[in-house]
Amino acid sequence: MELISCFKLLEGELGEKPYFGGKSFGLVDLALIPSYFWSLWSQECGINIAGEFSKIFAWAERCRDRESVAKSVPHRHRVYAFLVELRKKLSAVH
Repeated sequence: MELISCFKLLEGELGEKPYFGGKSFGLVDLALIPSYFWSLWSQECGINIAGEFSKIFAWAERCRDRESVAKSVPHRHRVYAFLVELRKKLSAVH
């Protein structure tokens, strides 16, 4: 699955660093935050990747806890609820 391959690549690049740029939050982190929300969609589809990619999920929590990100990005439970509703609406159409 392509999403899994992407998360493997990201986790490898992150390594043991707190952020992709090292010790400080940067542009790459900001650009990748939306990718975290796709993991929520994968969980809705029955693919649990949180355990396999714990570094990415820890990174996402660190990013989300930053005041600038928290003000700009909805909480993951709200995004998840939106994705579930979207899936219901799309399946009702087809």
